[in-house]
Amino acid sequence: MFIPPEISAEDVNWVCGVMGLPSHAFTGLDGADPRFAVIRRTDSVDVEACPGSGKTTLLVAKLAILARRWRWSRSGMCVLSHTNAARDEIANRLSASPEGAALLQYPHFIGTIHGFANEFLAIPYLRSKRNPIKMIDTDIALSRRWAKVPRATKAFLDRKNNGDGRAFLRYSRDDFGGGKMSTLGEHTPTYAAVRAICEESSREGYFCYDELFIWAGKLLDEQPAAAASLRARFPMLFIDEVQDNDESQSSLLHRVFMQGAEPCRRQRFGDSNQAIYQSAAVTAGATTDTFPGANRADLPNSFRFGGVTANLANPLGLTPQGLVGLGPGPHHPPTILLFNDGSVRSVLPEYGSLLRETFTEHELSSGVFTAVAGVHKRSDDDRIPRWMGHYAPAYDPDISSREAYPSSFSQFLMAGYRDARRTRLSQPIARAVAQGMLELLRRADHDFPQMKPRNPHAFLLTVLSGEALIRYKQLLDFLIMNIAAISPSTWRDFAAVILRVIAEETVGKAIGTRDFLEFLAWKQPDEVPAGSPTVASNFFAYPADDPKVKIRLGSVHSVKGETHTATLVLDSFFHDHHLSALKPWILGGKVGKGAEGSRMQGRLKLHYVAMTRPARLLCLAMRSDAFSANERVQLVARGWTIRECAPHAVEMPNGDG
Repeated sequence: MFIPPEISAEDVNWVCGVMGLPSHAFTGLDGADPRFAVIRRTDSVDVEACPGSGKTTLLVAKLAILARRWRWSRSGMCVLSHTNAARDEIANRLSASPEGAALLQYPHFIGTIHGFANEFLAIPYLRSKRNPIKMIDTDIALSRRWAKVPRATKAFLDRKNNGDGRAFLRYSRDDFGGGKMSTLGEHTPTYAAVRAICEESSREGYFCYDELFIWAGKLLDEQPAAAASLRARFPMLFIDEVQDNDESQSSLLHRVFMQGAEPCRRQRFGDSNQAIYQSAAVTAGATTDTFPGANRADLPNSFRFGGVTANLANPLGLTPQGLVGLGPGPHHPPTILLFNDGSVRSVLPEYGSLLRETFTEHELSSGVFTAVAGVHKRSDDDRIPRWMGHYAPAYDPDISSREAYPSSFSQFLMAGYRDARRTRLSQPIARAVAQGMLELLRRADHDFPQMKPRNPHAFLLTVLSGEALIRYKQLLDFLIMNIAAISPSTWRDFAAVILRVIAEETVGKAIGTRDFLEFLAWKQPDEVPAGSPTVASNFFAYPADDPKVKIRLGSVHSVKGETHTATLVLDSFFHDHHLSALKPWILGGKVGKGAEGSRMQGRLKLHYVAMTRPARLLCLAMRSDAFSANERVQLVARGWTIRECAPHAVEMPNGDG
């Protein structure tokens, strides 16, 4: 029977020194911080951690202590997260100490849930059936499948799903059926054709990410002893951001680690109030082994923001924790920017003006300033504001996601520029350009006999050779050095020409396919109306003629887990204007989910995430007609400052101004 190492107060003091933290980091100055009890626990527990509670720091510290005391050479700890970024953050912070670095090697495993399911279950199963595995990537798998669909069937599927017929080309059962394609009718010729295409693609070795959970489950079906073997290998399991587990992930992990006799020691960390699912294909969470369970610990203290923000955000939690804002100041009065149809494009300039009034030049140059919307993808032009584009018509939703997979090479580059500005590093540009180059080569029919690489740049350097490699390195240097100077003409006449030469030299033939050329073409949003806020790589610079602050634009999903200096939450529309629908919570009349349905609960969670990002200044942008005079008085009483946005200026033709 596995008995984990005990964690003492001396261990906690040791890890504070190793991580460069103050000695009271986990106890608080008064010794009453609930994190101290959580860091010492080694039993199975679910930790409800509020935004800014220091959850990741606590988890890394606990892992470092356990690694220091670990005495088993063939059994290790399994640490799972949802995203590559979260996994990398944990791994990088552990590598700062020799004890933590030991967790990056056998017998331990630190990775994503998908990575674990693939490495230990799905891939071994598929290989045992002699099924090749060429690529596990949803976009690539769907592109290949879509290319096999007859034109008339494509048109039918697109009509059936509002222009996104590819959504039918994913399966949820081991007969390659189920999922959304079942809505076509399982006895129809269309269903049979789509199912056959999915089967052919998988037999060729191309899979969507979530399809691997099906084959992981098949291994457990056929080899019941596999679960016991994995529990012996990993007697302790840690899962971060567990609230984002969908049913396929939760049920698989429960089956491997917890179901039946002798479950492992499991600690799950998350915040059920922040359960907004990253994947558009996932709209609901787990029903098996839901979080949190009966054995739970709460971390309600936030070290990100102050008491005012805590009081304003707390009511939006489905199950309010009673947020306690302990973040270092100074904190600035929260502000609501009010606008109408004629002033919606003045919201970002007004926000920029507020930031200049509030922060010093040093703070403006070093801080993180964002504006986010619940709906950020292109939509209709009614019910203003329906989406991010009503505030910034030049906004490009295709490069907003932190793990975006754009439809053109130039969008890969813009996504890299966006992340380089956010991180102040050049590495995101190299990664984005490498991703774009690999996609370009794929469209040139270059065959990559392995899964999508973890480090695209390093992998690409092994793919290219000779003159193609030299040209690629020179172009990459140019793109990094000229981060602010890539124009459509520079792209068309210089960068795209070199990229085409590199691709043709690599595959050994001229390429003129439509798919290839469309990917190389410069892609930008539709014509931008005169007088619109200027946006580059989804950054709004203010003032335009001499920028003093850069504001990153994106979806609420794209900033989950981040901390900002200031955040502007923009109203948007889905069945109703989000923030207007949340007015009772904003005014303080409602708290928690009450008897609300799933749509309102989703709206609450989304905007709870958004409103808990800023450390110094929280802003909302709402229609001026959303509030009566009496309600404006209530807002001020709750601590809000109100600013009206003036009508936006429209540039007139020469001679008419």
